[in-house]
Amino acid sequence: MRYDLVREVDSPAEIGEIIRNIGRNGFSAIGSAVERPAAVINGQIKEITPVGKTGFLKSHNTYSITVTDNSVTITFDNNMGYAPIQHETEWFHHTTGRAKFMEIPVLKGVDTLADAAVKAIAEMV
Repeated sequence: MRYDLVREVDSPAEIGEIIRNIGRNGFSAIGSAVERPAAVINGQIKEITPVGKTGFLKSHNTYSITVTDNSVTITFDNNMGYAPIQHETEWFHHTTGRAKFMEIPVLKGVDTLADAAVKAIAEMV
């Protein structure tokens, strides 16, 4: 299962120009700014991930950050197509963890991630 959070810049030309001007160092700064909140969200995902006897699913939760001149993409992934129906269905009984274990923390943290990226850009302008 994979959960991609993508924020594209669809804005006036001057905003695009600011983003182009910050260059690779700016991309790195934006990536660094969202690193901490992304790590917190990934920890929250792990806390509510359904766990079987092996703990295999929980141990494979990862995230990655990609910054381009018109988007910031944060991907939360458990790197496997493991039982999406079981783990995304509200009516399925989970002895440990819960359904929507990726969706809930990501949606709760989206504003924090966006705020971190905007703050990083504002500090460079």
